[in-house]
Amino acid sequence: MENVKDTKEAKTRVVLINQIIDRAAELGIMYSSRLSHSMDINYAVQVFDIDLKAWLDSTNNDFIHDYVGIYKNIDRDAISSKHFASKNDFGTFVPRFARNENNIIKDCYESYKNLLKLEKKIHESAILFQTVALILAEMRCQYKDGIKVKRQGDDADDEILCPECGYSLARNDEKEELRPKHCPECGTKLIY
Repeated sequence: MENVKDTKEAKTRVVLINQIIDRAAELGIMYSSRLSHSMDINYAVQVFDIDLKAWLDSTNNDFIHDYVGIYKNIDRDAISSKHFASKNDFGTFVPRFARNENNIIKDCYESYKNLLKLEKKIHESAILFQTVALILAEMRCQYKDGIKVKRQGDDADDEILCPECGYSLARNDEKEELRPKHCPECGTKLIY
C-alpha cells in the first residue's frame, strides 16, 4: 500500500480504525493497549487491504471474527524484525473484509450468505405456494363442486342457509326449482 500520510484517505483510515477499536472496547474484546490494536489493524490493512467501513458496519459475529483473528494470529516479532508485514505474518488467517483479489474465503463467505438469503426466499415461496394451493382447493369446492346447505330444522317454515355466509336462501317448503343454485350474497355453489 502506498504512503498516504497527510492525505484525506489517511485521516479517514485513522478515524475508522479508532471507531473499530471503540467498538471492540464496547464488545469487551480488547486484550491490550489501544496503540497495540491500532498497529495490528494498520498492518492488517496494509497486507489485506481491509474494507474498514464494511468491517465497522458489520454484524457482531463478523466484526469479532476479524478483530480477534487479527489479534490472535499476527506475528509481532516477525514484523518487528523486518519492519513490514506480509500475509505470512498472519498465519493462515484471512479477514472477512479483506479486499484482495485472491480472497477466496471472503468470496465464499459472501456467496454462502447470499445462498442463505435465497434459501429463505425459496422456503417462503414454497409456503406461499402451498397456501395458494389450499385456497384454490377450497375455492374449487366452494364455487365449482358446491357445499351442502345448512338447514335450521326439518319443519316447513325452517330456513335454508348458505354454509359460507349464513344468507337465508329459502325455506324448506319452497319448491327446489325455485331455490338459487348459487348464494346471491357470496356466490357459493349450493347442494340441497
